[in-house]
Amino acid sequence: MIVKILCDDELLAENIQRIFNRFNKNSED
Repeated sequence: MIVKILCDDELLAENIQRIFNRFNKNSED
């Protein structure tokens, strides 16, 4: 589902990337 959004809208992809970065930080802690 997320991949579909990435293909549909690059701007959304940027926002999703920021969300992934947040999750990555939480995982590291």
